Amino acid sequence: PESGKLILQCLDANSSKQIWQTEFESTPYRLHSRNSFASSTPAVDENNVYVTYASPDHTMLVAVDHGGEKVWERDFGSWISQHGFSASPMIYQDKVIFFNSQQADRVGPGQAPGTSRVIAVSCSDGSDVWETPLKATRSCYAVPSVYSSEDGVDQLISCNTGDGFFSLDPATGKRNWSAKPFQMRTVASMLIVDGMAIGSNGSGRGAGNYLVAMRLDKKSTTSQPTEIYTLRKANYVPSPVAINGMLFLVNDQGIGTCVDLQTGTQHWQQRISSGFSGSLVATNDHLYVMDESGNLFVIAASKEFKIVSEHDLGESTRATPAIWANKLYLRTDSHLLCIGKK
Repeated sequence: PESGKLILQCLDANSSKQIWQTEFESTPYRLHSRNSFASSTPAVDENNVYVTYASPDHTMLVAVDHGGEKVWERDFGSWISQHGFSASPMIYQDKVIFFNSQQADRVGPGQAPGTSRVIAVSCSDGSDVWETPLKATRSCYAVPSVYSSEDGVDQLISCNTGDGFFSLDPATGKRNWSAKPFQMRTVASMLIVDGMAIGSNGSGRGAGNYLVAMRLDKKSTTSQPTEIYTLRKANYVPSPVAINGMLFLVNDQGIGTCVDLQTGTQHWQQRISSGFSGSLVATNDHLYVMDESGNLFVIAASKEFKIVSEHDLGESTRATPAIWANKLYLRTDSHLLCIGKK
């Protein structure tokens, strides 16, 4: 935090041995107390690892190969935000998609409003493919998701405060539609499941946070979605997960909720912890989530609330678990843990 330097590490997934390390020089700046300079999640394909980071003067998207050598980098200019950077890249076919949402209201004295847009560049060399402007209000962080309609046409769907839910053609960036149910900042990533788009908005104080579920048109890419239901006491930072016809979410104040995915009818709502920042992940039978105090909760993925087990990880965390090859990877403030059979 003193220098703003970022470190990208490649570890052997079975032994934790470091294979390589690549550093990126940056500049420290004011952050929200719950943010860090390394909040973004890298994306990876068969050729490269893609990393985003920012400072007030630079917004960087960098590709390194699987040996840690830099392949290309792009600088998209200044980054304006009240809370700091946290936007993660995603990959669609041969393109890297970057949701560059910046602050335009509540800017600091003498600070110019930021410019918001969705940017697509080539995975191979970082060259421009398309760029779509967005309405800049508050910096938002929802990573887009892809929805495939029945005719096989893909949509890139995300959400922010100014545009609400919006759909773009991932090949050209052309806007298909937008719907505006949000009044506050969007942080949690989009959930696209069973023909539905699910997003949420809120504030750090938790007052009035709500989630909106929209029904997408299965046959048309230009038709407006239809709002199905709204949930209160919803998630703000953590992203929800859906499994077996149920939608599960945990909110920042530590309350967990399970509803019917299609109707929003509540199955249960329980206080689990004092607070969550990391998101839920799921297997067929269980949900995994870490609270800010460093407790890992294993929760039954069912209509009946049940904590299967609880584990004290020894230090605080705001990260999301990752599941790969029957192993669970947990990132705490200073440790990476791998849980599984040896």
